[in-house]
Amino acid sequence: MTENRKYTVFQNVILLLSLINVIRAASSADTPKEYAVSSKEMILQPRQVFNFSGSVTVRPDLHQFGFCDSYSPPFAANPFQAVWAIDNQPIQAADYTWHPAEMVATGIPENGVSAALHITPLPAERAFVCRLVLENKGPAAFQKTLSFEMAGEIQKTDQWGWMQPVAGGSAPVVQGRKNGLTFTSKESELTAVFQPSPTGFKDNKSPWFSIDLLSGRETCITAVIVLGGLGETYPKAAALLDQADDKVATAVQAWAYKIKMLRDRLPRLITGDEGLQRFYQRGLLTFLTTRWDLGGLALSPWYAESGIDGGAVCNYLWGDAYISKFLALADPVSMRALLMTSINADYSRHYAIDPLTGAGLGVGYSYDCCSMALMVYDYIAITGDIGILQETVHGEPFLDALYRYVFEQEDMSRPPVLIDYGTNENLLELHRTQAYQHYTPSPNGERLLIYRMVDEMYRWAGRKAPVDFKARGTLLRRVLMDELWDQDLKWFRCLDQERKPRVCYSIQIFDLLREELLSPEQAKGLVGHLNEREFLSQWGVHSLSKVDPGYDPSDIDWGGPGVYAGDGPELAADLLGSGFAGQGVDVLRRILWWGEFPYIPQAVRADSRDYRRDGRANVIAALAGPQAVVWGLFGIRVDGEQLTIRPAEHPYTAGMGVENLKIRGHNIRITIDPDGRNYTVEADGQAGRKPMGQPYVLKFE
Repeated sequence: MTENRKYTVFQNVILLLSLINVIRAASSADTPKEYAVSSKEMILQPRQVFNFSGSVTVRPDLHQFGFCDSYSPPFAANPFQAVWAIDNQPIQAADYTWHPAEMVATGIPENGVSAALHITPLPAERAFVCRLVLENKGPAAFQKTLSFEMAGEIQKTDQWGWMQPVAGGSAPVVQGRKNGLTFTSKESELTAVFQPSPTGFKDNKSPWFSIDLLSGRETCITAVIVLGGLGETYPKAAALLDQADDKVATAVQAWAYKIKMLRDRLPRLITGDEGLQRFYQRGLLTFLTTRWDLGGLALSPWYAESGIDGGAVCNYLWGDAYISKFLALADPVSMRALLMTSINADYSRHYAIDPLTGAGLGVGYSYDCCSMALMVYDYIAITGDIGILQETVHGEPFLDALYRYVFEQEDMSRPPVLIDYGTNENLLELHRTQAYQHYTPSPNGERLLIYRMVDEMYRWAGRKAPVDFKARGTLLRRVLMDELWDQDLKWFRCLDQERKPRVCYSIQIFDLLREELLSPEQAKGLVGHLNEREFLSQWGVHSLSKVDPGYDPSDIDWGGPGVYAGDGPELAADLLGSGFAGQGVDVLRRILWWGEFPYIPQAVRADSRDYRRDGRANVIAALAGPQAVVWGLFGIRVDGEQLTIRPAEHPYTAGMGVENLKIRGHNIRITIDPDGRNYTVEADGQAGRKPMGQPYVLKFE
């Protein structure tokens, strides 16, 4: 047995043991009912509504009983269609309810016969169960022919970048079984088996069933569908069919356990604001829709940028950085493994890492240097794991590899100057303006943050920093203000390739509030642009000012009409953290409606109650919402020596609290008095009370 095969077997054993623990722990749990979304409440388009188990994702057909595409890397069934029909007429869906674990649809009654369909993806399997229940509530017997029409393409592929994999156009070979069918392509299979077995097969490929249902009786037909490699799927499907009821129950329990596990690891919000609580919980759920517990991936678990719709199963540092604090709390072991994999990948030339190999994908993103530094800094600050800095990467300590990467474009032997960060493809991918390119204020301004964080890391490691980062920061601040700050506009301009000034009113500029770059008066001027004429609308914040000449109605996440799902919450947190409590609360309250999604999509509109329909259906950065609530509203700051708490002074926070905040072995609870004048911090059995506005400091040993 080769080393790779040994490792794969080991991964699968670990995955199985983990599943057994999931089942045991979840045996008494119920899926939280607040996550259910009815067809009347559903905001997402039907083609973006999926059910996901961590091992396979499947799209139910919301118009008629059946399912469409399904993905389980490295296998994909797309395009694919399967429909239940009675006398060759598809059963039409009247309504449905989406749950994290399954989709439950009801059909339009026919002659007193009701129909219900359950589609449930299974954990630790590339499989899902499709159960059809017919109940005759009429006076006469129901005698019909029921069929399951299946057609489409399947493939094994190593293409799991931004777009969903689509099969190449060759129809699979269909092989009949006693109780089902197997579709076979070059390196992949899809098998569907049924209980009871079909009466026969129409055209040798569509199973049909003779239904003779007396009044007052019901019948259930169970289908198990499995994706996989050649020769694998039929034995697996047959085995799962014998245990279908137990497997479905396990799938529901496993989702309940994952939710409970995440809630146990992350802070719990205490608030009477139902909209805020719903927003908080939906961010947690969305994070779980990006977690793949599937053997054969580069890491287990694997956190995708998106993935529930088969697109962006790869991992972006860009998306991870928006949730760096909560990721360190939610899954520190996996975050450490992700950091090691990321530092080994060539992020200088790529924007993501491949889920199958861990290798780099695509072009380089100029923001990834800051993303990497922030991820490492927050991981160590929250867990205290300084040892990662001594891990070996390409024959040198992790810290040295990090230093080389984040300062690759900067000559550290000379005084700092502005860096040309490239064109739109390396920055915000804007389509209708060339103004935000080359010498941009962000990420040039983020270098101040990198200086501070890397300097701290050298101190944590007990090593002398290669340069005087504090002095270098002072020089860079002067460069940024002298060359990019426009006092008349109260805004940072860009310089094009010829160093001529260009102005772009991008939300990205507000990130500079956290760099302690501006004077109070300058910061006030910058934040003054957050108004209804420029950046704000009823449903949120615009990524590009409405008055910017480059405003692009078709580019939801960065061109103006909305924001990337991590950026709205991050803006709220930055405002709260820099003393603009009123503006921060205002931005946060405008986006609380996001909690109405089943899972938060890649980009959400601000000009209407809608989202980027041509984008990904879910995104890991949705966890930035809960992170912004805790870090922003409660004023959390963690560094190497201490935790500082200073809740936002605003009537909105009165009576709020957070508990189960676990940092460096301390379990912390924060409660704000109902009148909003004082707050109390409880940590390790000790309580401290402070007036609002005064910080509480917890020293680490």
